[in-house]
Amino acid sequence: MTNKITEANAGGPRLLPLRTRRAARGAQFWRSAATVTHLSIMRTVFTLLSIGVIALAGCFGPSEGPQHVFQLKEAPQLLTEELAVAKATETFTKEGYKMEQWQLTRAGNPPSKAPDGTPDKCFDRFSFRPTEGRVHFTDGKRYRTVQVRLEGDRLVCFMFYGP
Repeated sequence: MTNKITEANAGGPRLLPLRTRRAARGAQFWRSAATVTHLSIMRTVFTLLSIGVIALAGCFGPSEGPQHVFQLKEAPQLLTEELAVAKATETFTKEGYKMEQWQLTRAGNPPSKAPDGTPDKCFDRFSFRPTEGRVHFTDGKRYRTVQVRLEGDRLVCFMFYGP
């Protein structure tokens, strides 16, 4: 005796009179189409989220103020501390700070050296790029930084707001 729940037509007559093989193929097709659609939706969502994260990362990182470009008479062989500090101070005053209230300071890093071996006192030269570095100012409570970069016969300076 067969069970009415598990026998071939237990649920009553078929609603769609399709042969079993054709119905199985159709169901298989729709399942695979649903999987492909699901995967493409997931890829799209992942891509959009990645783009959003990258865009937001640029908003919250260090920022910089307007660039001040100083044209030099000729391209120096190396960026000296004297030139960097002079132009950083000029940039600092152009940004509205009064030098009577601020003084030069070191950033706590060990002193850097120029390519010719001269030690820098107030200029934090980047070891990986000796034509660029930072000059730091303090008023006793706050710190401000000017980034200096030598580009041939011009010196580019800007206020750096970041770590």
